[in-house]
Amino acid sequence: MIEIRLSLAETRWALQRSGITPRMPSPILEPVEAVPEVPSPSPAESEIVKSLQARGLAGTDGSPNPLLCAALEWLSVPDRVWSLSLFGRGGAEMVHLATKEDAAVECRRSTDGFRLRFPVPASEAEEWLSLRLRGGAHGS
Repeated sequence: MIEIRLSLAETRWALQRSGITPRMPSPILEPVEAVPEVPSPSPAESEIVKSLQARGLAGTDGSPNPLLCAALEWLSVPDRVWSLSLFGRGGAEMVHLATKEDAAVECRRSTDGFRLRFPVPASEAEEWLSLRLRGGAHGS
């Protein structure tokens, strides 16, 4: 398993380029305006693109790849959410939202191949997203 960490700047950039709107308000990711194409990216944006490309999370055209876009759809969580896990197994994803009260919500979706963990309370304004990619058909 590989763990890939995205900075908050990288996450916000990817949200803008993908046009994905976070599902719920979050103190971490304020609403971002979709900007699918920028004629001349700033030096900071160029560094973000290079960093994501080096990790296989952006295409040669500088756009977020489908895996990253799928992960971003689950990024925005309410304050009460303590952690978020999204992982693929046997063609189904399990989404687990654990709250501070230890309540849980689980959903299933149809794609496979990644694990997304948001390991700290949103209220602490965590600046990193942990994205775990699993290769092969084995493992748990």
